[in-house]
Amino acid sequence: EAAQTPVTPVSSEALTSLLTLIKQDPHDEQSARRHQKLMNDEAKTRRKTKSEILGKARVMSYEDIEAARAKRARQN
Repeated sequence: EAAQTPVTPVSSEALTSLLTLIKQDPHDEQSARRHQKLMNDEAKTRRKTKSEILGKARVMSYEDIEAARAKRARQN
C-alpha cells in the first residue's frame, strides 16, 4: 500500500497531524525495506562505474604555481 500525498495543511491541527505522519512514516517496516533497497542499489551502481584516469597529478609549491602561470602567460 503506497502512502497517499497529504493535502496542504491549513490549520494548526492539520499541520500537527502532517508532522506526525512524517515522523511515523520512515519508521515502519515497509519504508525501512525500501530505504535499504535504495541504498543497496546505489552501492551496486558505484561498483559498476569504471573510474577514468585523466592524467597524473602532483603536489605543487607556490613557486611551481608561479612558474606555471608565467609559462602560460608567455605562451599566450
